[in-house]
Amino acid sequence: MIMILAYACGKSSLRRAHEWARRNKKKLIKYLKLQHGIPSVSTIQRVMAHIKEADLNDVLMEWTAQFITFVNRQLIIDGKALRGSTQRIIDGSTPYVLNVIDKATRLVIAQMSIPAKTNEITAIPEMLRMLDLRGNIITIDAIGTQVEIMEYVLDQGGHFVLTVKKNQPSLYEEITGYFRQIEKTMSDPMPTTMKEKEYLDFLQENFDKYEKSERNRERHEYRSMKVFRHPVLAVRDEDIFRRVNTVGVSDQVRIRIEKDKDGNDITPDKKTFLKRGSVRHPKVTEGDQITDDHEVVGMISDLKLSAEEMQDVKRSHWQVETMHHILDDTLGEDRSTAKVGKSSYALIRRFAYNLMKLHQGNEIEYDPDNSFAIVADEFCEDFNLLRKFAFKPITAVL
Repeated sequence: MIMILAYACGKSSLRRAHEWARRNKKKLIKYLKLQHGIPSVSTIQRVMAHIKEADLNDVLMEWTAQFITFVNRQLIIDGKALRGSTQRIIDGSTPYVLNVIDKATRLVIAQMSIPAKTNEITAIPEMLRMLDLRGNIITIDAIGTQVEIMEYVLDQGGHFVLTVKKNQPSLYEEITGYFRQIEKTMSDPMPTTMKEKEYLDFLQENFDKYEKSERNRERHEYRSMKVFRHPVLAVRDEDIFRRVNTVGVSDQVRIRIEKDKDGNDITPDKKTFLKRGSVRHPKVTEGDQITDDHEVVGMISDLKLSAEEMQDVKRSHWQVETMHHILDDTLGEDRSTAKVGKSSYALIRRFAYNLMKLHQGNEIEYDPDNSFAIVADEFCEDFNLLRKFAFKPITAVL
């Protein structure tokens, strides 16, 4: 508990956390049993090394379940590297943890470390078994687009919205090729036979498109989502694809804003950028990664979703990157070199992150004027505020 409170105050190293606890001993002793005072740094290290991650994760899940009703939620499953611990691992491999984040509140509700010599594909089913999936939408990056995962989610009464990338070339090409065929057919408004007219009506009835452009921080973003609401992938061998009711293609272009020496905006429009890039970025990167300037991915879901609904689910999933930024920047996760107990330290940070998020409020976008660094300062300066979230019941149902 000392570590959670210290981290929430921005004390992102063990020694800084210990020093903060020593200075606040008189306040802490009112709420914690500190018969022998503040434990030493070495004692905290020994305790953290012996805490079982699964037990601490159970506490996290039980705590969040007290003020979140897990019905009809979007639960985001996402992996994160603990890069600071890499140099302490014998083989130099980077340890990873899986997180489950609630879309509506942006709170972390579960964590599980990915064992060495395994990967997210084997860890995700274990994570899913921890959760009550009934009525909830599960979103995972392309690595989670696996038949076994889809079947388990549906068998447990949940729903999925999954991404398809080029690492699954046949499925990716099937989806993108199908939309090329649809748009080619729909571009011909003059069917000559009754059968062609019926097919065109069928396409128009089930096809939907949503487009949006906006300025997001230091760049312009152009997002397009096309969906077809029909089990069009039923031709595949796996039976699970007969339960896919919406197929989509997401096309996103990100253009960094550029200005000349006089401060005039010289950012090219979307068409110009895709054709010849920009002054500082003449070569446009095109692929299926979120870091690409032009990203094209497939989408599948068992739900019947509009293009706007599919776009909202996809965008919400990747807003989890904001949480990664906070964990690394404010809570020092990428600087932590802990080897023993690294997963427990990571969980402590997620407890602290949740406390800070509860105080900050449900801000979907990262707001520099209400950043987590400011929240940490407020907690550090006002122990009564910290006490409100850490030692008093949270009665609101989110």
